[in-house]
Amino acid sequence: MPEDLIISNEAKDALLSCELFTDVTEEQIREVAALVEEVDLAPGEVLLRAGDPAEYLYVVIKGRGVAQLEMDRGLLSLGLIGPHDTAG
Repeated sequence: MPEDLIISNEAKDALLSCELFTDVTEEQIREVAALVEEVDLAPGEVLLRAGDPAEYLYVVIKGRGVAQLEMDRGLLSLGLIGPHDTAG
């Protein structure tokens, strides 16, 4: 991957280690990297809600998040996502 891309080394590593991208070529990874926009979330901040239009694919660079489903009785935790996992 060229060093002139303006994404962090952590973001590059996350793309290269993401299972979704294991079968893509180096050129395709460069094309994806060119589209990367890094965002930071505060603890407790919601990234996605079920039913929202899918506008982005998120690759977790660092930290963890929890996937939850809103039920009549409250939130049901579906699992954790962490570095190199995807959401969206």
